[in-house]
Amino acid sequence: MAAIARKSFILILTIFAYTQFSQAMTLYDHLAVEKMSITYGSNTTTSLYFEQKTAKHHGIVILLHDLGLHADWPDVIRPISNSLPEHGWSVSSVHLAEERLVKLSADEKEKQTQQIAELLRATINALGNKNPGKIVVAAQGQVAYLVAEYLSKQSAPSIAGLISINSQPLIDKDNPQNLNQLFSALKLPTLDIFGNERNEHLENARDMAKSKNAKHYRMIQIIGANDLFSNHHDELIKRIRGWLKKKIIDGSQRSS
Repeated sequence: MAAIARKSFILILTIFAYTQFSQAMTLYDHLAVEKMSITYGSNTTTSLYFEQKTAKHHGIVILLHDLGLHADWPDVIRPISNSLPEHGWSVSSVHLAEERLVKLSADEKEKQTQQIAELLRATINALGNKNPGKIVVAAQGQVAYLVAEYLSKQSAPSIAGLISINSQPLIDKDNPQNLNQLFSALKLPTLDIFGNERNEHLENARDMAKSKNAKHYRMIQIIGANDLFSNHHDELIKRIRGWLKKKIIDGSQRSS
């Protein structure tokens, strides 16, 4: 009974997210926001493209919401999409239709990771005519885990950095791996940002931040924030902007 009830809850959440996203699409028909079609594999989805509003263009942030949410979710996703263009960053917020994931086999997790990899490559390709400059991926929850899994195993030279927002690990039935192991394998600048409520990754992140192998890794904890950073969006944006300036804008200038 518990399993049936949980599946019903996930289905209701997914239907709710899709309904909310459809309503957001109708709303955006009346706003100056470009809707882009992204085709990856046999799938097609929509990206909301927010153009930077400053004379200087730093790059594009590809924003991936957590599974079960949508590309204009009012917490985390919408504040980032609305704020970063005011500071020289365009945002491509991509809609993901998948439900949240609970426990996967190795093959199932690999399939999900490959889908995220295909989606990122297709999104970057679709942004080619936007003069993208530096491309940073900002991913939330379980999707952040999938992106880290992809970037830890495959080369993606067009991606300049990763912002992981309240990352949540997937449970691999065949080969358990925590986020600390994933982040330690990344070779690109990584911001790992989360609140302090119900995040099992916290202790691992603290250890990772102290590790000698963490030169690309930055951990930020926002005290008092929950997993959706309710009432803490301003601080979330401030921290993301600070890291983008230090590691992506200033960092690329120092290395050139």
